[in-house]
Amino acid sequence: MTTGALTLRTYPLDLVRIARDRCGRQGQYQRARLLDRFGPDLSMPDVLGCVTECLRRGNASDPCHALYPDLVDRSMTASLSSSKDG
Repeated sequence: MTTGALTLRTYPLDLVRIARDRCGRQGQYQRARLLDRFGPDLSMPDVLGCVTECLRRGNASDPCHALYPDLVDRSMTASLSSSKDG
């Protein structure tokens, strides 16, 4: 079932980096190894749930704030480019 979320298949980089704002923990995974482990159709939000072991992850009132910093950087760069073009 397609949800519109980015998947391991469509993740644009070979290295998947994860950072957590709350605790400062970071990690990185080879995309190829994640593909072997979980398959190509796992959504990137679900990947976070599979590879992070944060006690706050399940607490909706105090989330761990895990994110993909490379995607945030790419998104901000794209936003800046489009605002300059417009």
